[in-house]
Amino acid sequence: MINVACCIDVGSTSTKAAFLDDQGEILAAHFAPTPGALGEDPDHALDGDALLETVHGLIRRLTAEATDSRVQAICVTNQRATVLALDKADRVLAALSWQDPRAGEARADLATELEEAAFQSITGLPHSTIWTLTKIRWLQQNRPALAAATRRYALVQDYLLGRLGADDPVIDPSNASPTGLWDLANARWSPELLQLVSLDAALLPRVVPAGTVAGSLSPASAEATGLPTTTALMVGGGDQACATLGLGVLTPGQVGLSLGTAADILSPVAKIPEPRPGRICTAHVVQGQYLLEGFLGSFGASLHWVKSLLNTTADRLPNPGSFAISEDAPIFLPFLSGVVTPDFNPAVRGALVSLSTSDGPDDIAAAVLDGIVLELRRILDSRVASPEAKELILTGGASTVPGLLGRLADATQLPLVTYDTTETALTGVACIVWTALGRYPDLPAAVRTLVGKPTTRHAPQMSAAQVKRRYDQYCRWVAALLAATEPP
Repeated sequence: MINVACCIDVGSTSTKAAFLDDQGEILAAHFAPTPGALGEDPDHALDGDALLETVHGLIRRLTAEATDSRVQAICVTNQRATVLALDKADRVLAALSWQDPRAGEARADLATELEEAAFQSITGLPHSTIWTLTKIRWLQQNRPALAAATRRYALVQDYLLGRLGADDPVIDPSNASPTGLWDLANARWSPELLQLVSLDAALLPRVVPAGTVAGSLSPASAEATGLPTTTALMVGGGDQACATLGLGVLTPGQVGLSLGTAADILSPVAKIPEPRPGRICTAHVVQGQYLLEGFLGSFGASLHWVKSLLNTTADRLPNPGSFAISEDAPIFLPFLSGVVTPDFNPAVRGALVSLSTSDGPDDIAAAVLDGIVLELRRILDSRVASPEAKELILTGGASTVPGLLGRLADATQLPLVTYDTTETALTGVACIVWTALGRYPDLPAAVRTLVGKPTTRHAPQMSAAQVKRRYDQYCRWVAALLAATEPP
């Protein structure tokens, strides 16, 4: 029998499960849509019962396929900041996604009650509609009866572990941090922020280190999955923190780039940096480290928009050619859901500018790809999300979009590193499991074995001078758009 970690990744659009051994090999893997994620009811962006059934089914498929495997633990990574309001029987009254944009008024109210600098000094975050704090305020303002009936608030991690059989609601710091309720420096729920939403810390999950055993499979889940009730349930980490591990990004100076629903720039740091407008600093799964993050929130939405507009798929976009250096080429400003980093403004919307009658589908496809990579360079150049980068280490299914990686290398003037697998979050979870079980002395040691070596490198083909004119033009358009849009 082969000892394996059963790693679960509950993403914004899909839920994945895989068996990984202690060398990082994926022995079996399956995925399914995240229930409710694509639904039309934003008050129920996650279907709790259906999620449990989905996870049961995925594990059952894994056990049927990998019959010579012995599961040592089940460990979960997940989308962060999504909040579930539960009643006294732990039934889901509402589930608001981190992507839900409706909390703009709630964000503005909170920013009035606690100025940005003070909020950021506690949490490491700018005020945003993304964080759980803002969702809770929105519920209190817009669904008061539901908020009054709520007996506790859960995140995806503690909710799923609890449904599988965990003893108590527990999460790790990398999940607590993006709630906007976590005191980053003091590693506790912030009394000041809890007071803003009249919340008792007892209504939130207990925070423990990643790798903590939270219990074992319930008899019902054991029967549904085919695993024994002795199977340990283990606390994992937030999706981006686990992806950072799975990318092999361990030390300050390394920069990861996760290309999924959002494009997330990830840089581990050893201490909390000074607050700056637009800076996002969260807790890491590696104890004693933090993550600087930069978001292009509408990365995936931009690709989806151009695919829908041109009635095609990502791997069959019209030939986008090479990076456009002509100042006459159209420019896409990829802010379909606002700007997060480096100039937070949720009211900004995207634009396709400098169009002419000669521009066709190929030009529009090229403009969208150009706009995405130029915005990622703008985030990197701001130094809000990372120290000076030497290379970009990539993950995410979107990294396979034709024409994207070459453009990214040219726009940023940085070499790109990719791996064979795009399942870096699952690999990061496996690192947590095998470290907790004693197979490795610490997470860095686990990462060095499980992640392995990069398989592909992409070097810039254009010179900095060739790219500069296009980048400067892009930045001028962004500045004009920001100046024309009042923050909420």
